[in-house]
Amino acid sequence: MNHSHCHIIACLMAVAGLMTACHSEGSQGSAALDVPVELLQDGDLALRCGISLESRFVTGINGENGPYSHIGLVVNVDGKWMVAHAVPGENPPGEPEYLKLDPISDYYGGDRAKLGAIMRVTEDSAACAAATGYALWAVDAHKVFDKAFDWEDTTQLYCTELVQRAYQRSGIDLTQGRKTNVGAAAFKGTYVFPSDITSNKSLTWICTF
Repeated sequence: MNHSHCHIIACLMAVAGLMTACHSEGSQGSAALDVPVELLQDGDLALRCGISLESRFVTGINGENGPYSHIGLVVNVDGKWMVAHAVPGENPPGEPEYLKLDPISDYYGGDRAKLGAIMRVTEDSAACAAATGYALWAVDAHKVFDKAFDWEDTTQLYCTELVQRAYQRSGIDLTQGRKTNVGAAAFKGTYVFPSDITSNKSLTWICTF
């Protein structure tokens, strides 16, 4: 098999991973990640990476921009740290793939994550409130995961889209127009990966774990 064929197969596997990489990212029985909750603020970005093949495919596309395949928004609800995120495969069988609001310990549970990171967009509390307000609204409105990964369809959302649109409410463009073009014939298209957000140089890395 020549190099070009290997590259095409790798791309196909990578994009197939994108379609499911925002779920089932860990292994049963692993310890939860130790999240430094004392550092958290409303509106922080919660990044994670698991150990599944799907996660590896997505991080392969991310390249040097980071090993993260999923992203959500940190929200404080009644004194408890939660993560609002768009993810398939975590709801009971037969239930729509509604957006989720998970305790941060579950979001970084050993069955979902092997690596985590927190990034901060801004110290502007009004901007953070607008972002978290949108995320909570999307959860309460029972928005569903966008299996088509259609950026133009705002009725359904995937993980990066939820975070991007949340901060757009306060005039902050996290992706700064970045998208990832995938040229593999079977999955040709343009998608927003976590690395398209983490490449934003104005964001602050708070911690990795």
